[in-house]
Amino acid sequence: MQKTLTSFGQWLAREIENREETRTSFAHRIGVSRDALHRWLQGHSIPRGDNLSRIARGLEIERGEVDRHLSEAA
Repeated sequence: MQKTLTSFGQWLAREIENREETRTSFAHRIGVSRDALHRWLQGHSIPRGDNLSRIARGLEIERGEVDRHLSEAA
């Protein structure tokens, strides 16, 4: 499971960086704590439910794309 979380976290970190946004700014903008985002990026936990939708809105992509990256990391 750790590999899944790490792969998803790496993808999310790249997406945030590609948008030239700080992780703190991204977390604030999507309405999650910096600690929660850090746990996702480091592979210590995985976003679920509404947080997946928040990520999609924050990245301006479809929720299905976030779900796909999560499932591909498995």
